[in-house]
Amino acid sequence: MLVNQQYADYQPGNETHFFGLNYPSYFKEDKLAVDDQHVTADWSADGTGSSDYNVVGIYSDSAAAHDMSAHLYLFTIHDGQPVVLITEQNQGMPDGLVHFKETANTDLKQNFTQIVGGGSATTANTTKTPSSTANYQVPSELVGTWYGYSEYSKQPEQIDTLEIAGNKLTLNGETTELHQDSERTSQERELLSGKGDPNQIDKNKMDNWGVIKEFDVEGRHWLNVRGWYQSAGDGSYYGVKSRNIDGETMPVLTIAGGAGMWPSQHLYPTKAAALSMKDTKFDDEHNQE
Repeated sequence: MLVNQQYADYQPGNETHFFGLNYPSYFKEDKLAVDDQHVTADWSADGTGSSDYNVVGIYSDSAAAHDMSAHLYLFTIHDGQPVVLITEQNQGMPDGLVHFKETANTDLKQNFTQIVGGGSATTANTTKTPSSTANYQVPSELVGTWYGYSEYSKQPEQIDTLEIAGNKLTLNGETTELHQDSERTSQERELLSGKGDPNQIDKNKMDNWGVIKEFDVEGRHWLNVRGWYQSAGDGSYYGVKSRNIDGETMPVLTIAGGAGMWPSQHLYPTKAAALSMKDTKFDDEHNQE
């Protein structure tokens, strides 16, 4: 895992600028080498393709680096196997290629192998991206795409869309990365305790990271998410329960908040169910009066 380093993920439409090169579009230049051998590479959403290396994830700390020591990781499927490549090349080479090698980080390799299901390219399509370089994975009952009605939403038909996979919650296109408290640095712990220098806050973590806690209440498993630098407040709670909706049994995801875990929105597996239920409250939940 990439611990205590300021890594961001990149994909088509959100490209990294790694020493003047934009990935993944730079793959089209056909100027990559692995172990000093020219290879082909291209972006692939599901790990399949005709390239030597089919790239399903790109991570780099180049946006946060203040010197010439940035790193670029490619999470790839090569000959049906998961391979994590790294380069630190910061200038042109005589052969005109950008040189990669397989990472020596055993945690990264093991985590990526687990994500793609043990190394088969055919199983990579169950993961939209190598969703995290961290160990944490969202509980399976929360994983999927959920739809919830909100009279305040600016989305079509006032339907919010929440996508949950790996260690990410993406609500209407805005993503929160979920991490464990154990990943906090000693400096971050000092900041949370009211000490330390607030000017040292990692802006990427402030905007996009959340710390998680899991627990069970009244027979339901809950995920609590708070801001990475949040020192007060209860955060948001996410829990799923099977319910009968219009004569059909389906999972319903409840988002709650506050000291009483008061429900703020219910989300459903389909837009039709979300529109049908709208602001329906359930009697077995602690609704705020």
